[in-house]
Amino acid sequence: MSSMQSRMHMYTMGLKRTLPNDYGRKNNGEFRQLHIEQACDVSNLQPVDEQLDFGHHLAKCEHFTVDKMEGINRTTIEVADSTFHHLLILEGACTMSCGTESIQAEKGDSIFVEAGSNEVVIEGSFTALHVFLQ
Repeated sequence: MSSMQSRMHMYTMGLKRTLPNDYGRKNNGEFRQLHIEQACDVSNLQPVDEQLDFGHHLAKCEHFTVDKMEGINRTTIEVADSTFHHLLILEGACTMSCGTESIQAEKGDSIFVEAGSNEVVIEGSFTALHVFLQ
């Protein structure tokens, strides 16, 4: 990887609203279509009857884990080669640093950290959803 490539990618609420069709991604030169109606048709929106125990995690399955992260001052995430990390900032604001790159994030921002990014340092006072692969 060249030093010019970014390891962290931020998607702000404003950016999400301005990009058409699947965040502007293309397939064979055409914008990818969203299939919202089809997704709703196959979604089960009924509450789950059973109580699930995820331990200290908000949710966990064979593929990924969702944690609530609350940072005050300085927090570190170790990012292995085996998984990306995604943070959705729910409250507050923070600065995320990976190597020489830094990103300012606030409520509503979504940060994707590529697998193998090593250490990410997060400074600030914030609450976030933290998603990573098993």
